[in-house]
Amino acid sequence: ITILKSAAHSKHAEQPKEDFTGSLLSKREVEILKQLAEKRSNSEIAVELFVSLSTIKQHNSRIFDKLGVKDRHEAIARAKELGIIK
Repeated sequence: ITILKSAAHSKHAEQPKEDFTGSLLSKREVEILKQLAEKRSNSEIAVELFVSLSTIKQHNSRIFDKLGVKDRHEAIARAKELGIIK
């Protein structure tokens, strides 16, 4: 049993960050996060994605919550740490 637990733990620990981060944020949230990293305003992102400003703000709020941060600057830094964006 100990060997099996050890093997399972090793296999899980070796998985790339993409597996974790891919399930952490939706594709749309990653898309918006990339736009934030490019220093685009919420209004610019809304226009480009054909959604309302309110929708972008809701996405931002969810992104911040999921990453455990308070603002876009912290979100960008955290996303880079996790390998979500470059």
